[in-house]
Amino acid sequence: MGQYRLAHAAEGDVQQILEYTLERWGPKQVGIYASKLDTCFEELGAFAALSKPWPGDPELRVTTCGRHYVFYLQGDPNVIVAVLHEKEDCVERVKHRLPPIGNE
Repeated sequence: MGQYRLAHAAEGDVQQILEYTLERWGPKQVGIYASKLDTCFEELGAFAALSKPWPGDPELRVTTCGRHYVFYLQGDPNVIVAVLHEKEDCVERVKHRLPPIGNE
């Protein structure tokens, strides 16, 4: 089992994704997508997810899960800071969820 933690804002992202999925596609699809997200998070926690560094922040990494980007800070455990749809303005949304770097 992979070690990860969902930041509060990321928990809200997941809740919104699942609510939207329920409204749009129904309970069966919610179960399918929730399982897909869980698998992605577990792989991320076990360092088995394919990911790449986010430009401008060496500690932030990003991977994909379906139509969403999962942003996380590497650590023990990895901390998922955002789960955002590919059509969202990810750059703007993610930068407000990160701790300040250096003396900024």
